[in-house]
Amino acid sequence: MVSKNVSLNPCVSQSLTPALQFASAAEKYKCNVIIRLGTSCYNAKSIIGTLASCFSCVDELEVVCDGSDEAVALDEVTKLLKSDGFM
Repeated sequence: MVSKNVSLNPCVSQSLTPALQFASAAEKYKCNVIIRLGTSCYNAKSIIGTLASCFSCVDELEVVCDGSDEAVALDEVTKLLKSDGFM
């Protein structure tokens, strides 16, 4: 299991497009990809889970990946969250 805290750009919006981008990126991997906010955990491979996390309302979140391709998955989804085009 690997994890990383990610500081979000203030422009990240809570709409269907970034949720779909994030879920699609996470879905490519075999490992579990979780968004952790405090004591709550959300399935990042699910558009509903991604929207339910309300990650646009926070400055920082933790991404947790657990499985055979966890390191590659963590790298891609955290880069997506930090990218300028992700909004």
